[in-house]
Amino acid sequence: MSNTLNMNKNFKVELVKKINSSNKKYRLIRAKYGYYHISPTPTASELSKLYEKEYFKDLSVVSSKGMDIGGLKEIERFHFDRQYEEILSFIKRNFKQKNIKILDVGCGTGMLLKYLYKKGIKGLSGTEIDPSQSTDKIPIFNGDFLNFKTQERFDFILFNNILEHVINPQEFLKKARNILKDSGYIRVQVPNDLSYTQHKAVSSLGKGKFYFFCPPEHINYFDFASMEKMLRANHFNVVEKTTNWPMDIFILMGIDYPKDPKLGKLCHGYRMNFEYNTGKEFLTTFYQEIAKQGIGRVVIQYAKKI
Repeated sequence: MSNTLNMNKNFKVELVKKINSSNKKYRLIRAKYGYYHISPTPTASELSKLYEKEYFKDLSVVSSKGMDIGGLKEIERFHFDRQYEEILSFIKRNFKQKNIKILDVGCGTGMLLKYLYKKGIKGLSGTEIDPSQSTDKIPIFNGDFLNFKTQERFDFILFNNILEHVINPQEFLKKARNILKDSGYIRVQVPNDLSYTQHKAVSSLGKGKFYFFCPPEHINYFDFASMEKMLRANHFNVVEKTTNWPMDIFILMGIDYPKDPKLGKLCHGYRMNFEYNTGKEFLTTFYQEIAKQGIGRVVIQYAKKI
């Protein structure tokens, strides 16, 4: 990561110390590749109960992996469709053959898969731990991805807001590599946490306001550098990286949106207006450039199996 915006090289250590001194139940521990995970780590049984209670009770309200909610208003549809189109653009640029096989891990309600199907891609599959999820034309394995057995070899596997939730993210990457073709790619999207802008935002909000720290729902806390390091260690080469709007900027402007849901909705509207009014071509370059600085709310990395 460039140090252009990183004036304090120890900011991450300082931020973790603040979190650990303020939270009595969970602590952040540095993991092998530089990301952080919570301790104590929840058990698989505890996670199952959590998701049954929080996620599966109303999928019309809860975002399915952060990529398939939104009303029918033009500006909001632009916000979500642009994310789908980013993925479709990567597919078109990197796969010349027809009938490629794509697997969306943790596909939620299947909105991304349905979008790709409408665009003419037919070799689609998904996995989703919620047993109620299914689609008419796209096969979905209901269960843990690590228990997914298949003879298929996929061209492209997507992890959209998955790896922050799992006990051992490296096992997910190993599994993905095993079922990828030799020329295959993966797309990983996770929250960009413990970043410089979060560090400054926490300082501006005051003691104990760690709005991005949400255990046990989020077990792992990645940034661009740690995710790329873990991908390299598991025999993937990052070929593209991007992000989306850095929500911490609103806090640094003096808008405490984590405190007030109405302000959160307002800020969401601001970022959608920014995207809609600047346009897709600009946003592609803009988000790629700020990703180089480690800025943005999410880490998005496309990586090739090596």
